Amino acid sequence: MSDDSEHERSRVADEAMRRAREEEARAMAEAEPIVAGTRTREMKEEELRQTGVIYGGLIAIAVVMAQGFLKASSLDTAARVGSIAFAVAIPLLAALVLVNRQEASEVGKPRRCWSHSRG
Repeated sequence: MSDDSEHERSRVADEAMRRAREEEARAMAEAEPIVAGTRTREMKEEELRQTGVIYGGLIAIAVVMAQGFLKASSLDTAARVGSIAFAVAIPLLAALVLVNRQEASEVGKPRRCWSHSRG
């Protein structure tokens, strides 16, 4: 009879562990969106500030690198591709800076929803 009760205890313990793991997985799945949504206004502002610094640094590096291409009298194929890449990258980075500034100005403002703005 002790083998049966020991076997039953083992089965109950295994079942409890399985349920605990399932419950932990469910709780983690429920908590993830909550944790992701807890970014404060200050955190968003700092993230936008850092992104702006990164974009500005990339623009500065691109301008310095592009100066070498502008001084050259003739460019081989690789240099021509590089100069075209910088010519495309610099305006795109400038556009990202503008988008970043727009986002920074909207942090903390309530978002307007189409259904609420119609009256």
